Order: sequence, then C-alpha cells, then structure tokens
Amino acid sequence: MKKSGTHFHIVTPSYNQDTFIEQTIKSVIDQGHFLISHVVMDGNSSDTTKKILKKYGENITWFSKKDKGQTDALNKGILFLQKTLYEENSIFSYLNSDDYYLAGAFKSVEKAFQQNPNAQWLVGNCSVVNEINAPIHMPIQKYKSFLRSIYQPWMLSIVNPLPQPAVFIRGSAVKAVGLFNEKLTYVMDFEYWLRLQHMYGPPLFIPDTLAAFRIHNTSKGGSQFIPQFNEQFFVAEQNVDSPVLLLAHRLHNWATKVIYS
Repeated sequence: MKKSGTHFHIVTPSYNQDTFIEQTIKSVIDQGHFLISHVVMDGNSSDTTKKILKKYGENITWFSKKDKGQTDALNKGILFLQKTLYEENSIFSYLNSDDYYLAGAFKSVEKAFQQNPNAQWLVGNCSVVNEINAPIHMPIQKYKSFLRSIYQPWMLSIVNPLPQPAVFIRGSAVKAVGLFNEKLTYVMDFEYWLRLQHMYGPPLFIPDTLAAFRIHNTSKGGSQFIPQFNEQFFVAEQNVDSPVLLLAHRLHNWATKVIYS
C-alpha cells in the first residue's frame, strides 16, 4: 500500500516499563500506511525493556543509556529526529512508554491538519486507563472534555485540559517553539502548551479519541500528583500575569488535591 505523504515523528521516553512498552510500540506500528519515525529513548532500563526494543528493531530506532530524566530523553529524541522533523508535512507527538495510541489516530490527525492548513497544533480526546486497559477516572475525563468543548485561551492559565498523548504538533511549530524545559520534572507538557498557545493561539480541537493515558501505581500521575500540581503552579506563576487567574489556578489545584486524596 502506498504510504501517506504525512511523516509522523514519535518520541517515547522510557525507563523500566517492560510491562507496558510493547503495547506502546505496537500502537504506533498499527497506525498503518504512514511514514513513521519512532524513536525510543530508554534510560538504561534494568528490566527486560531492552529485550523488547531489540524485538522491534526494524520498526523503531532506540537508544538505551543513562539520561537526566524524562524531559532530557524527550529532547534528545527530538534532536535525533530534527533532520526530517522540521520538513513540510511533518507531525510530532510524544508517547510515554505506558501510554498508547488508538486505532485510526494518525488518520484522524492527518485529515484534520489537511482540512485546517493554518492549524499548527491539535488536540483530540484521550481515555484514561489502568494497568489492564480498563477505563478509570470517568468524571475527570468528562470534566476535561467539557472544558475542551468550551475552551478559551485564558483557561490554560488555570487548568490543563489538554491530554498530552492526544496532542499533535506540526514539525515547523516544534522548530519555532524549541525544546521542552529540562528544569521541569512533571509538567513540561503544560509549559510547552503555554508557549505554543502564546506563539500560535489555541489548538485545533477534534472530537476523535486518539490515545489512552495510563495511570498505575508507579506512574507520575498515579503516585506523585501533589508535587505535580505544585510544579504546575510554579509554571503558571512564571507565565501568567493576572493575579485573578493565578488565584483561580491555586484554588483549582487545591480542590483537585482534595478530590484525589
């Protein structure tokens, strides 16, 4: 089958996720007739991750050596791909090693960008699942889906309703916005969305469910949500001038912490 003219560039930061990473890799491979460059940046995992990566060596490019964490690995992947990433018809996304794309995701993304040539980034819907792919946190999913349906740029100053695995960015926009902030451990995506929005305006929203975000006992979203919210507020302070919006952000974080606890 003839490949599509769109070139998808996917970076997967990885460390000790052998339970899930095979599903992650397969979800990219199974997208079909697209030109795909998928690079896995593994932080020298001590489990069986490297054995799995070798198994899929014909479909991915992978490296396994110690890094400075998730954001460092992500940026190294972008720099590795930059020769083709910055060309026309290139799309970037990053997919963590415990998340996965849903069938038809790339087809939906390609169609949306073709129909909206001025859009520089887009956001779809995203499921939240547990260790066995069962849907969880349905009220939170519905809440964030509602926020996306009424989205206004100022909302991102208060809450991040943009699900990271379902965000896709034109390669030219990645070149303009730059790399992710390596000083951040938890919310490098939130800070990047703020920069994207500042440069290009709000994203194009599409109704398709593109990916699944997994929460489990060892994931950041499952075990470290308090420092995550603290870092998110720090980023907001650096990027938001309005005291009212910052107060609303603090109150929203407080309410979410109470619900999670």
